[in-house]
Amino acid sequence: MKKITFLLLLISGSFVRAQDNIGIAYNEISLDYGIGLTKVKENRYYNGSRHTRLHNFGMAYTIQKERARTTIEMSFATNFDRGSKLTWYQIIKPDFTLNHQRKVGEHWVGAYMQTATILNFPVTRVGSFGNNPLSYTIAQNLGVSYRKNFDLPLIEDTSWQGYVDARSSLLNYVIRPAYGHPYPEHFLDEKHFTPTRRGIGTSIAKSGKIRTVDKYQSIHVVLGIRYFINDNMAFGLRYKFDYQGQVSDQSSSLSQHALNLRVSYIY
Repeated sequence: MKKITFLLLLISGSFVRAQDNIGIAYNEISLDYGIGLTKVKENRYYNGSRHTRLHNFGMAYTIQKERARTTIEMSFATNFDRGSKLTWYQIIKPDFTLNHQRKVGEHWVGAYMQTATILNFPVTRVGSFGNNPLSYTIAQNLGVSYRKNFDLPLIEDTSWQGYVDARSSLLNYVIRPAYGHPYPEHFLDEKHFTPTRRGIGTSIAKSGKIRTVDKYQSIHVVLGIRYFINDNMAFGLRYKFDYQGQVSDQSSSLSQHALNLRVSYIY
């Protein structure tokens, strides 16, 4: 965490004053695709880590005004490769983020809320996981966000632009399954359990726990560049670091280093 904070301060202090190449107020629709090197740890199955490649798909809609900007972002990630080891994980990761920021000098500072989900299906070459075929982390996150645009050094062409985005959660509502079953603890209570699984959705929603940064962390950092073809189109390349992890007896985490291509329509 300290290294990431230092990196953000270094970037924001090293580049010249940013220029908004597309004006003060605009709307923007963006589509993303990329591949991320990912490390997954799930103590409900295995004390070690598993490595895979996640394919990332995303869409974002931004409304920017003179002193405020709002971004709605939806993303989906999954892996298509089969692991080379005896046991590997099939990951499905849908996220939804609403981010609102105000302009402070040349910086954008604000808050965000996010629904972040990790569905983990263990796969093995021998046998099966029986009554425990699924693990998941469903988190409702509230936190702070930051953005800064900057001119690229040594490139005088103003059609190029760089930027840094960062988010970190402060307060989270985290839902995890019970130790030996894919069901939440609320559902396993004899008052709520039914063999037909009726009411399990309500039990999942009620089984979450409030977690602060000492028990759960969600960190997102993007370093990006983009080139404006004209006033309405831009292409870009983004390095993205994501981390989502819970510290407990059933700890789990997912960290990803991804390289994404982004195309944007601006109007």
